[in-house]
Amino acid sequence: MRRLLIFEPSEDIASFIARLLTRAGYDAVIASTYREAVEQARRQPLDGILIDIGRPGAAIDAPLLYFGAMPATHGVPLIALSSRWDLSADGARAAGYAGYIRKPFLLDEFRDVVDEVLSARPAGRACGQAEPDCGGAPFGI
Repeated sequence: MRRLLIFEPSEDIASFIARLLTRAGYDAVIASTYREAVEQARRQPLDGILIDIGRPGAAIDAPLLYFGAMPATHGVPLIALSSRWDLSADGARAAGYAGYIRKPFLLDEFRDVVDEVLSARPAGRACGQAEPDCGGAPFGI
């Protein structure tokens, strides 16, 4: 079963997304801080991270830099979640995200983006430097 981390500051939204993913056959875990996210990744490898990038004062590429530098999350594809209307799917991909979901979202669109990103890589392993093409990994790592 593919394991996804939901990194979302709103507990209600994170719980809603976790229920959607569970019903779609994914194992969903929630983190509200970077520390919790890395602890979850250390417990069991992640197949993807859904992350809210609309956090006040946060640069759009901050999560990419942070998770790309951490051994437990290096190479795990990040899917951006945001209610920002000044960002498009193309803009998120250009920044390095494997996918983009604008909030509020339609359920079919949500599932399509998650399925597309995860179908591009094998389940249950992060990409490493010895594996240059793991599909959908941030920065092409």
